[in-house]
Amino acid sequence: MTEDIGEKAISMLKELEIKLEKKVKQQEQNKKQSISEGKKNSHIHLLIETNLKERLREEAEKEGMFLSELCRRKLRESSQLDRIERMLTTIISRKKR
Repeated sequence: MTEDIGEKAISMLKELEIKLEKKVKQQEQNKKQSISEGKKNSHIHLLIETNLKERLREEAEKEGMFLSELCRRKLRESSQLDRIERMLTTIISRKKR
């Protein structure tokens, strides 16, 4: 029984080590990118529904990153508004034909 607990603990520590290595690499990559782009960081404060925050937190945990990093990544990606605008442009151009 004690051996099982010890093996579980070792397994959990290995998983934690892998997650930490991923986070460190991601942070180093972000730092290098910020420096190379010569950009300063800005702060943004948002009010969101609690259930949305919890879903984002769960997604961040699955990805092995902080919630803030997940949000930054999502903000960098193509926004939903951009996708809607492209779709509308495509529909309008098809109707004109």
